[in-house]
Amino acid sequence: MLLLILFFVCLFKGFIEKAEYYNNRGKVEFQESRFENACQQYTSALKCLPSNLEKDDQRNKYLCNRAACYLKLVG
Repeated sequence: MLLLILFFVCLFKGFIEKAEYYNNRGKVEFQESRFENACQQYTSALKCLPSNLEKDDQRNKYLCNRAACYLKLVG
C-alpha cells in the first residue's frame, strides 16, 4: 500500500514539474513577443495538471499567463 502511495506521489510530482517546464517556456516566448507560441506553451502546461488538484493556484497562474498572451494578440 505504501509503495502505491509513493508511486502516485512521484507521478503527481512529475505532472507538476512538466507543467512548470511548459510554463517557463511560455515565459520565454512571451518575453520575446512570440505570443502565439507562449499561448501554446501555457495550454500545454494546463494539460499537464491533474484535474483533481486540491489547490488550483497553479492552474490559475497558467490561465492568467495565457490570458495575458491573448490580450497582447488582440491589443
